[in-house]
Amino acid sequence: MGAYAFSRNLTVDTLREILLNRGVSPDMINNIIDEAWNNVVKGYSGGWFATVVVISFGSTSIGLVHYVYNSTLPLRYLSKFSKITSRRILLELVVGSLVALLISFLILFTVCTAMFSHRFDKLILPENPLGLALASIVYGLLIYLLSMTLGLTAVVLRKPGLITKISYIPFTLSMALSLLSVYVGGEVYHYTPFVSAMSLLFYYSANIKPPYDKPLAYSGSDFTPVEPLHAWIVQVLWITLFTLTSLILLKKQKGIPAEEILAT
Repeated sequence: MGAYAFSRNLTVDTLREILLNRGVSPDMINNIIDEAWNNVVKGYSGGWFATVVVISFGSTSIGLVHYVYNSTLPLRYLSKFSKITSRRILLELVVGSLVALLISFLILFTVCTAMFSHRFDKLILPENPLGLALASIVYGLLIYLLSMTLGLTAVVLRKPGLITKISYIPFTLSMALSLLSVYVGGEVYHYTPFVSAMSLLFYYSANIKPPYDKPLAYSGSDFTPVEPLHAWIVQVLWITLFTLTSLILLKKQKGIPAEEILAT
């Protein structure tokens, strides 16, 4: 939809008309039109890619929350009758999930690159592939830790019936907040893990700092940009919070009777 449906009016001629309406002289437009068009294409494609990754990773949490919940019983006996610790259990579960999310990222990257390159008749590659991969891995880690926190919360509360409802929380938030960031904008959204992740993905994909006080789809230049360091700090703080919460819940869940976990 982003590549073919919503970009029908995104053309060089449309860009030229916009620049003329802003008072740019025709001679100046001829000198800058190629560079301006490249920036528009990179920004548009990068915005869609960032949104797709944020929402797609958020959707995986539906299965991850159930996975964490159903793993608590065998992991409990494993930690009881072996020398394995809660921290090691958490680390191994995280690594396994990150591998799956990395495969998902590679598929999304391949599909988006092919579709947007075909749409704009030029190869569109990320400006900073290493930064893009790192931002994706960190966001994947955050999603897993959030899923673990939610799954263990259902165990500790002794409410098996709650698991299905809370498993949709990350997916719902990722979709709602990412779309609000694109079309509404606002400073407060950048303190959420989903929008801060989207800012990093957009920046490393297009090499353009997204607006801090305007929507991502904003076409003007009078905005305060999001600094990558700000987004990284937000991501790290949320990861730290979910890690500590998960470790606490891992210890508390050991006292929950098995029949309460298996109940439906």
